[in-house]
Parts: sequence; C-alpha cells; structure tokens
Amino acid sequence: MFWRSAGFTQPSPIEGILERDDFTLEDILDEDDVIQECKSLNTRLIVFLRHRAIVEKLIRYLVEPPPEDADVKRRYKYPYVACEIFTCEIDGVFSTIFDGNELLDLLFSLLERPSPLPPVLAGYFAKVMNSLLSRRTADSMQYLQGRQHLLGSLVKHLGTTSVAEVVMQLVGADEQILMFHADSLQWLADTSLLELILDSLAPENSPTTHANAAEVLTAIARTLPSALANQLGSPMYLQRLFQHAQAPGSACQQSLVLDVCMALLDPKRAALFTRTGFMEPMDNGAQTGPPANLIQCCLSQLETLVPQLPTMGEKKIQYTTYGELLPPLGTLRLKIVEFLSVLVRAVVYRAPKMKEELQEELLRLDALHKCLTLFFQEFPFHSLLHNHVDGLLMAVLESEQTELLTHLLDRCQLLNALATAPETVHPKGSKMAMRAGNMGHITRLGNKIQDLAARGCEVLIEATAANDTWKEWVGTGLRDRNTVENLSSWQCGRPSEDDSTNESDADDDLRADFGLTSMGNRSGDYHRYGDDSGDKDNDDEDEEDDDEDDDDGGEEGALYINSTEVLASLDFQSAHTGFVSLNIGDQANSDSSDDSDGEDAPAGRSEPFEDIKLPEEDEVLLEEPEAPGMAAPLNLPPPRSG
Repeated sequence: MFWRSAGFTQPSPIEGILERDDFTLEDILDEDDVIQECKSLNTRLIVFLRHRAIVEKLIRYLVEPPPEDADVKRRYKYPYVACEIFTCEIDGVFSTIFDGNELLDLLFSLLERPSPLPPVLAGYFAKVMNSLLSRRTADSMQYLQGRQHLLGSLVKHLGTTSVAEVVMQLVGADEQILMFHADSLQWLADTSLLELILDSLAPENSPTTHANAAEVLTAIARTLPSALANQLGSPMYLQRLFQHAQAPGSACQQSLVLDVCMALLDPKRAALFTRTGFMEPMDNGAQTGPPANLIQCCLSQLETLVPQLPTMGEKKIQYTTYGELLPPLGTLRLKIVEFLSVLVRAVVYRAPKMKEELQEELLRLDALHKCLTLFFQEFPFHSLLHNHVDGLLMAVLESEQTELLTHLLDRCQLLNALATAPETVHPKGSKMAMRAGNMGHITRLGNKIQDLAARGCEVLIEATAANDTWKEWVGTGLRDRNTVENLSSWQCGRPSEDDSTNESDADDDLRADFGLTSMGNRSGDYHRYGDDSGDKDNDDEDEEDDDEDDDDGGEEGALYINSTEVLASLDFQSAHTGFVSLNIGDQANSDSSDDSDGEDAPAGRSEPFEDIKLPEEDEVLLEEPEAPGMAAPLNLPPPRSG
C-alpha cells in the first residue's frame, strides 16, 4: 500500500487471494494494487511470481497476440500488467528468466513475426528488454552473444520505433551501460551489426526505417571512443554511408547521413570513457581531434553538397507569420550549412593540421559566398540558419588562414555586407516593415572583427583601415548598438556598474548573473525616482523599541495598546456584537505622549493606530493590566439578541 501506519493498516486484497488454495495468475492480475505490492516487495507475492510456469505465462501475454474471441482483459489488461511486473525489476523474477535460455527465446520469438510488429506488443517488448539490459547487462549480452542471429532480427524491425530503442540501448546509448559495462559492448564490433544498420538506409526501405537507422548510427557515433564508433568512423563504412546519400531522390537520406557525420565531428564531446568505466575530463592540451581520414572523407563530400545551397528556381511558397517565403530554405540546405559549420569548427579548433585542405575546398567551391547570400539576402528571419552561419564565420575569422580571410573580405565583401545590412526589411506579403532578425549576429560579427584587428591580425587591420564605409559604421551604428546592449549601463535592477564588460563571448552566458545577487542591497536606486521613503522606513525599523507604557498614564484612564491587540479586540467585539464603536479624536496624539518614566517618546516615532482611542466606559470597559507593559483584558458586552 502507499500508506502504512500503526493502527491504520488496511490489508491488501492480494493477501486474501494468496491465502486461498485455488487462485490463479489471472486472479492476481485482476487486482489493481498488484503493481504496488510488487514494488513494495511483498514476499509471498514474489515467491508466487518467480515460479517458472508463472514467468512463462507472463511472457506469453507479451509476445502472443490475443485470440480473436478474447475478452477485454486478455486483450489489454493482462499484457499491460504483465509488462509492469517485469519493469518492477524484481531480482527473483529476473533470475528465473536467465535460468536457462528457454524463456529468453520465448521473449525474442516476437521478432520472428513479419513486419510491421503489433505496436502495443512491440512497446511491451521494448520496456522489458530495457529493464533486462539495465539490470542484467552482462547476462543479456552473454545471451545475445551466443545468438547473434537475433541482431539481424532486431535490425529487420528498425521500422518499429520501440525495437529501434532496444537497438540504441544495446549499442551503448544508455550512459549507465556505457560507463559501467563498456567491456560488454566490445563484441558488437566483431559482428555484422553495423553493416546491417547501414543497409537499412537503402532507398527501398520506408522513411521511418531510414530515420530510426540514422538515429541508431548517431547514438553509436556519440559513444566514441568505443570500438563500434571507431568502426563507423573508418573510411570503408563512411564510404558506404555516403553512398546512400548520393542515391537519386535521396534528399531525406542526405539529411540523415549529415546528422551521423556531425555526430562523429561533434566538438562538444569533452570526456572519454575509460575501460574502468569512469568518465575522466580531458585536458585542453590532450584533446585529440577527429581522425584525418574522417575529415578527408567529409571534405570529399562537399563537392556534391555545396552546389545545392543556391536557390534553383523553385516555385513552392511557404506562408509565415511575417510574410511569404519563395521558396523556403528546406531541411536539406539547412543541414548542409550546419554540416559546414561543424566541419570548419572541428578543423579549426581540434584538427589544425587539416586547415590547408579545408581552405582549398572552401575556396574552390565558393562555399562561404553561398552561405552569406542565404544569411544576408534570402532569409533575414531564419534564426537557425543565422546561428550556423555565425559559427562558421567565427571559426573562419579565427583560423588565421590568410587566403581564406582574404577571400572572405574581397570575394564575399563581408565588411560592406555587415556595414550596409538594413536594420528593417519588408518581407514579401507583409503589410509593414520589420526589424531584421539577423541584427544581433551582425553586431557580434562586427565586434569580433574589431577585436581580432586589435589583437594584430594583419589582414583585418589593412581591410578595416582601407574601408571608409566600415569605419563610419563602427563609429555610428555599431557603437550605438553596443551602447544599447551594454548591460552594465541598464537601470531598474539590471547589473551594477562594477560588473565586468570585457569578458569573452564564450564566457558571457556562464558568468553573467544579471545582478540578481546584488539587487537586494541597492537602496540608492530609489533616489532615481525621487522617492526617499525606502531609506526612512529602513531607519525606522532599525531603531530600538520604546519604553514600556505606564499603568495609569493618559487622560481619563484611557489605555493604549499596540496594533496587534487592537485588531484582536476589534475582531472579537465584531464577532459578538456585529459592530465596533470607537472614539477617534485629535486629543489621542497628546494622550499617547506620556511614558511611565516621564520622559518624552523618541523623536520621529510613529506608532501604528496611534490615532485610535478605545471607546468610553459605557461602550467598552477596560480593566487595569496586572503587570506593567501587558495589555489589559477586555470585558465585552454580551451579544445582542435578535
């Protein structure tokens, strides 16, 4: 049960069933709290469920379709509850499954059915296999290693997403398996698993199979430096991978193949999994870039990818919230630009020995000019495209390749493009002009060029000094944008003035806290609006409490109590009488000035409710307090009848 306490325990119906001599598995599955009892490790229930015949019957609910004349429970409830029992990961039940291979053979018999598999049963199979691979990794791998033909059965059903998830966990997409059972994955590199997955990208297969196969390959690529990932990065397998992308009418396959290649080139992998299973951070000096053969293979594919970037007279129109796109950018062209960005950053930052080959290909194919045309002229509101082109240009500017920088400044006219980029554009089909969506990237690129020129880049120094349009824009447009975007000059709770403004762009998001830690201590901000009440209130709160009031002070014996007591008495009186009678007069100010020791009250003291005087004797009677400084008890009239 969810809640068990002494004296409040309610026995589960499962206990009553287990007391009987003639109960069946279906009687247990019919109870709603059987899953909770399994999670609570009910001993008697686990002893029953771990029997081999019971486990076999549970597995048959998962892999055998119900008969046509079966009732609702057999169709839906029993398979669902059986799956949930296995996902409770009970050691006794798992031990029965791995006691011999017969039960596992029965579980994998689902894969012998023709495609597509029943989606419900495939989902149950995937959940059980994920639990087995997570809890009994070594035993599961040992079973699959002895029956390698099951790998082909799994790949055959990659069109079923649930089976694809099992394959992903099998190849090491699960971090737990990759960290603690890395040795168990070594045998996969000696099988034909990778070849079978690559064959799933063939044009005759369905788009769902292509997408799932590419996702599995991407998961393999992100397990570097595992044996299977190193095998995928070899020239032979990369060539087979790109062959599927070059097939006629294979735009979708091209995008998926580029995803796999970007996973192999991904510069964000900052840790390696050692054979001991623990993740060790890599030193900056010890970081190894992607293999040269991988980069060479990717560079060889640019000849077929870059020519697809220009718009080729397409007539398709896409309507957006800001206007019409004729034609839209499309997934393939966006992937090509992203692939260029990842490839250039991987070479510049992690494999500098390949800079010359990269420069030669980019210059020969005029790739930078095509990307800048998309950035400045055709898609001023495509933020994903802007981000990829921004990363590409940043890497090129920092590459220190003279010919590539000269090409970027002369052929691409980067300085003039940045300086003359319109701040507002009028999209086709729109009734009004809008601010261009790439202005933030333009400001960032302009600041980067100025920063590199200040550091001594000769090519940029000469180009910026000889360009009058650039110098005018730096002195006006860029300076104005930097002034607006200078966070330290903002008011109203923004970062304080002593915040550093010279941090690098890479550390801005990590270090900036927008002054949230200092907002509570900035009392001077109140003076900006001509309001000094904040300081006065703080001064009043810091003063010491006044002396205690005298017993018999005040005119006509009227006693004054604090605001809390007044509110309490008023609530009580209103509850009994339905009304509150108070005498409020100007003399209250003079009556409250007498203290018990005869001294004046502190200057500037402002007591809450000091203008409120308690009613006269005929309205509310007050008795003298028994001790100094204590509030007097209230004698209230009885409630009115009627």
